[in-house]
Amino acid sequence: MVWDVGKALRGDQPAEDVLPLAYLSISGTPVRGVAAARHPTSDNNGVTKYDADPTYAVFGSYEGALTLADIRDPEGAVEVNKQRSELVPP
Repeated sequence: MVWDVGKALRGDQPAEDVLPLAYLSISGTPVRGVAAARHPTSDNNGVTKYDADPTYAVFGSYEGALTLADIRDPEGAVEVNKQRSELVPP
């Protein structure tokens, strides 16, 4: 799930009123980490906008999947890498 918590953090909106913006199906196991990926967007003329907000989120899960999601189109999440390490006895 993705929330826009900016208004609640600034005190403009009660925290109880914050609802999810999107629901993403990322993994069958719990998500281990989330990061905003800064990939610059461009305007209609192709000029890069370096000061724009991040539009990608990267998720890592306990099953070893690394997933990239464009928060402008949350249905299009892509699994970038999946790696499982072998269990090695001590």
